Amino acid sequence: ANNYTGSSTTDSNTGACPEAGFSYWLSLTPAPTTESQNRAKKKAEKIPTAAPTATPRPQIAATHVALQAATGATFRTAFGLDSGVHFRQLDGAGIGVQSIIDSGYLAAFDVYGYVEQGVEVCFPQIGRVIFLDANTSPRAITSLESTVVSGQTCISINSPGSLVLMPSP
Repeated sequence: ANNYTGSSTTDSNTGACPEAGFSYWLSLTPAPTTESQNRAKKKAEKIPTAAPTATPRPQIAATHVALQAATGATFRTAFGLDSGVHFRQLDGAGIGVQSIIDSGYLAAFDVYGYVEQGVEVCFPQIGRVIFLDANTSPRAITSLESTVVSGQTCISINSPGSLVLMPSP
């Protein structure tokens, strides 16, 4: 079914014996056919001249500085915010637990990296905090005791996971 063209060469002065230095080279390349030329032409025609635009998705701040500015939350670590701890704001898809999403969470952050040093997150609202432990799969869900300081709900952790602020019961 495939049409191929080939060529062979010998590199020897002594004849066709392999032990005497005979070499054979075969190159298989598809011979151009009307069908393959038509496919190439159609493929070239389908390449768009402008990149399609995606539906805009709300931007979620990714650095602690941007998160503090965007959400009003505060973050502290034992060895400073540039010591290998990372924070990411989560939406419902990032939380991934439908019962939590349906309960109407107020805010959520993923905390990962060098969390073992001790991390404190203070949400700008009053509520209760649920922790989704990243050390288990699926993530174990536990309620954490928090403190309220100047109208903020503060929580300390030393394990990576997601912190979700829920409305007070």
